Amino acid sequence: MSSATANDTSSEYTVWKKNCPLLYSQLQTSSLLWPSLAIDWLPDASVPNKDQPVSQHRLLISTFSDGINQHESLIVTSANIIDLTAPQCQNLQNFDYSQINNEFVYSLPLQTHLRNTKDLLIQTAPVVSTEELAAASAEGIDLSTQNNNSQAVSDHATKVTNSLGLLQRIPHVGDINKIKHCPQNPDLIATASQTGTIRVFDRTKKPNTFDIHAIDSHSQNNNNGDVNTYEVSDIILDYHTSESWTIDWNPHKYATIASASNDGSIALWDLQNQFKAPPKKKLSLQSNSNSTSSCKITTPDKIIPAHDYGVNEIKWIPS
Repeated sequence: MSSATANDTSSEYTVWKKNCPLLYSQLQTSSLLWPSLAIDWLPDASVPNKDQPVSQHRLLISTFSDGINQHESLIVTSANIIDLTAPQCQNLQNFDYSQINNEFVYSLPLQTHLRNTKDLLIQTAPVVSTEELAAASAEGIDLSTQNNNSQAVSDHATKVTNSLGLLQRIPHVGDINKIKHCPQNPDLIATASQTGTIRVFDRTKKPNTFDIHAIDSHSQNNNNGDVNTYEVSDIILDYHTSESWTIDWNPHKYATIASASNDGSIALWDLQNQFKAPPKKKLSLQSNSNSTSSCKITTPDKIIPAHDYGVNEIKWIPS
């Protein structure tokens, strides 16, 4: 990007940021080290306490390093949503001016809120300590918003900022163009990639973070000079021959997913039998294998030819 283009982009961003109060009733922003091509809200949320008008939600995002990183990442984050209409938020003293961002940032002690929702947070999304997450902070997600056990019972004031908190980071082979959670089981997450491969993850079978150095050490060059990537998905759906931008779980039938790609085809997959199979062996980076996937499926249950120009979006009818 040329300096002139960068200056124009910066100027446009500044104008937009100054006019945000005229455009939106509420805006919370977070900076990421890598762009995220996909995003998906998980359905659960903590119930706001009457004394602390903050609810906590989980959000799925991804990284797009454009080949700089050997593996991309599927990331589960926590997002604090502030109810600015609550009486506590009418106090201007709760807004701290940031000279770096040239904007006001809202902050509020969260001790009572965290104590009341500690059990919910642990059940819905296993949380690890800041020390354990230190190696996973490369995405640029602010670790100060972590809701670990020590913070939940601490007497020190915990602040809510507009940053995202890192809950889980799962390495992913290739770019992530789309993320979708299964409506019947939000812990099942599907992704669509630039190769057309669809991957399904059961996040409860994955650690909260991976040792990226151990993963890279397992990704050795083969005899052809190609790099073997470390695969941690549970199911690989390998039918499409071109880039895929869309997937959708069936809201009426468990573990049934539709995918489409630029090859002009739509594929329907019924994965119920895959989740009835015996559990796979425990994930270990000490294995000689570069794959921990349970299975790879190359034949969909049904194939629907669409047209010659690719399919950019697919959606099940909800009723």
